[in-house]
Amino acid sequence: MLFPFLGNTSTYTVDSTKMTASVPTVHGEGEFHYEIIGQDVLPESDTLIEIYAARSAEMLNIQLFAVFAPQINTISQKILIGQLQFHVNPKEFVLGESREKDEFTSTLRQGTGKVNGHYRLKVGDSVIRIPQNISNKFQSIGAVMVDKNDVNISLLERNGRAYIDAGGFTMLPNESCYKDQQAEFTHTALVPSQSEITIATRNGSSCVMSRVLEFSDNNTEYGELHFFAQGGSKDLDETYKYGVTDVGTKPWLQKMIQELGKPDYLAGCVRERDFGSCRIASGINLGSQHHYVIPIDTNISKMQSPVVYFEVRPSTYQEVAATLKEIYIDTYKQSEKQSIQIPSVEFTQNIDLTNTKALTFEFPIDQSKNSYYSAFGKDILTHENMSTSEYRTVRIMDDSRIVSFIDNSANIFYSNLPFSSDRMYIWKLDYNLGSGEYPFFGLEDDFRLAMYDQISMWQGYPDIEGFKTFQSPEFFVKKDDVADSLHRLQSQQGYTVISPNTGLNDMKDKYFKIAQSTENEGLLILDEMNIVNVPNYWGNLALVPTQGAVSTYLMPNAVTYKRLLPSLMRVELKSERPGPMLFKFNEGYDTQWGVYESISGLIFGRAKSPSVRCDTYANCFEINMQKGSKTLYVFFWPERLAIAGWVATIAGAIVVMFLWRRKQLHA
Repeated sequence: MLFPFLGNTSTYTVDSTKMTASVPTVHGEGEFHYEIIGQDVLPESDTLIEIYAARSAEMLNIQLFAVFAPQINTISQKILIGQLQFHVNPKEFVLGESREKDEFTSTLRQGTGKVNGHYRLKVGDSVIRIPQNISNKFQSIGAVMVDKNDVNISLLERNGRAYIDAGGFTMLPNESCYKDQQAEFTHTALVPSQSEITIATRNGSSCVMSRVLEFSDNNTEYGELHFFAQGGSKDLDETYKYGVTDVGTKPWLQKMIQELGKPDYLAGCVRERDFGSCRIASGINLGSQHHYVIPIDTNISKMQSPVVYFEVRPSTYQEVAATLKEIYIDTYKQSEKQSIQIPSVEFTQNIDLTNTKALTFEFPIDQSKNSYYSAFGKDILTHENMSTSEYRTVRIMDDSRIVSFIDNSANIFYSNLPFSSDRMYIWKLDYNLGSGEYPFFGLEDDFRLAMYDQISMWQGYPDIEGFKTFQSPEFFVKKDDVADSLHRLQSQQGYTVISPNTGLNDMKDKYFKIAQSTENEGLLILDEMNIVNVPNYWGNLALVPTQGAVSTYLMPNAVTYKRLLPSLMRVELKSERPGPMLFKFNEGYDTQWGVYESISGLIFGRAKSPSVRCDTYANCFEINMQKGSKTLYVFFWPERLAIAGWVATIAGAIVVMFLWRRKQLHA
């Protein structure tokens, strides 16, 4: 069996509409089919639905497909589960207002082109934008996750636009913002007109809040916050001698980093005035003036005291000014509603893997608020901004790369998303570790640390090609060489799979964190981060041979074994005839277990057979058995360091005893 989402050996790529997983090795040939293993222990399954749309005059035609499993190579597993029609005004698609896709934030900024401003399509709890130039030919307009079998699909129509008076904003004290003020903290809000506000802050966050909003139509279901924003900043590290007087062993590298610009962070939302908060997937990195659209993920007609909220959050020792203009909220009401039933999971086609050396799995990405897709440069992850006794800083390089530099310190980046312990997530980071210790994935809320895993633990750690270019101290290097090496750093992929935890019933929002701490200089480059919500049964999704086993193995006549160390086991096999055997090792699956034919082989050589996952948890090894007996060693290869340490210790003890004995003889 092959589990597409287990084993940590795949390579993932994400574009504006889909995610692709490349699995490097296929074991077995013949025809396979999808099967869910251990379905009885899974939570109630959710479903990935892809939406197709076409317009013919006054009718918007919708097709809904359930994606029960990823497409393999060119073999799709999509099933048509509903065809719907909604009435629209064709003038809105010809003369009506439209928006560029890149004006939307985070998950909703997918691809290029214009979307219609008057209509939205609501599928379950998620809202999908409709292309402005939609034709009479069906095209995919997005995909969302749904967690119920009865799904409502609504056409939403804009029913109002409320402009926000800039003079009605109130500046909050820093204690009510982030409580992060540092030396000489100042902040101001200037309102030159009813449609413009400039928020300036120095060495600490500044937050503003509007008057309570009032909406005349109680039928409003959805809203979007619009505004134009631009900003600029000043780096104050030199002013406060932060990271200037105490330079470590990489002075040229530190200087190169300090010449890069710091991000200009802005975030906004519509929230409750007294007890609400912003769930921020990522902030906006300000620059020249741009129009932004932030979806309001709460039904604003049910909010008690809704307000518009903005925060400007400088990095450590920084002055930021943000100008916001033409702030308004578009509201939408339900125009028509229909519903469909999600059928039971069904896999439509078998897959022939004959002569297939590698597999490609492909599926549309969830575009709901439960997933996150970065666009660094336009976006910036929230990060800690308080100064520490040792130097740390966050910069932007080449317009789209987040740079973290620390000296005996730590930096933490995070995205705040809705979370459910019944969901499954693929969390992927494209990064380069230039120096220091490997970073960690952290998943937590205000009360519980749910996960803290080392990044790339299963994708090449600790020796990843192209990493730790700047690990060694600088000796006889030139500034230009350091600058050239810095800009040429290539990212590698690290990822983890967050599996559903049945029965935990954890529905609290989580911070998805990237954390690095090190006792020397640490350099971390972040190029892309994706947190993709996928159907929760996909972790148990397996490709199973349709005709049963495709390989035949011999059974040994006798097997004996002895555990020599916790990480080392000796196995004796006897067979009356030669042929292949399958050796199953009931230790938790890990690619770092291997089978060796001698002690010297396990210390100096490669494993004779790599580990393959079997029965979802165990390690299986293919053994070429000869007639007679054979001795094998099952070994966890990272323990070679411990063996080397023992050898060095014993050798040292022998040398000391020899020298002591010789001294005694000559005494």
